[in-house]
Amino acid sequence: MTQILSTIAFRANLLEACQKYCSNAKGIITKWSLFNDEVAKLPLESDLSELMLSARLSGTVTALETLLNDTLVDIYVAYSPKLGSKKLTIQELNTSGTYLQAVKNIANKAINEISYKSFKEYWEEWQKLVVNLEKVSEDQVNLFAEVKATRDLYVHNNGKV
Repeated sequence: MTQILSTIAFRANLLEACQKYCSNAKGIITKWSLFNDEVAKLPLESDLSELMLSARLSGTVTALETLLNDTLVDIYVAYSPKLGSKKLTIQELNTSGTYLQAVKNIANKAINEISYKSFKEYWEEWQKLVVNLEKVSEDQVNLFAEVKATRDLYVHNNGKV
């Protein structure tokens, strides 16, 4: 009975949690924009200017990825059948300490698996699990995928193709 009440309470707070994630991402992106505006006033060598742009790109993409992934974790926790046939071992339950933490751990593993797909595939999976955001066009998804790939070049290969 306690588990059922906890699930109901968690689901009831889901929208508020998602709004918090959105506000957090928006705040981070706003800070990066303000920072960029201030740095743009300074005379910088081209390599420092590129470094600043790569940092802003990285911070912005990370904020959006965090928003998407945190929302997905909460959806998996609230609606654990969406995890499909994932199994929980006694060992995982023991090391997690609580059933809730064990589900979160499984959810994080599931998200890690889909995060290695192309962003378009990730986005399609995300929409199936969370909600279909019809206002997000295919062009916007493709543009973000390109921005994310550019960020990945900076993070994983020092900006070199």
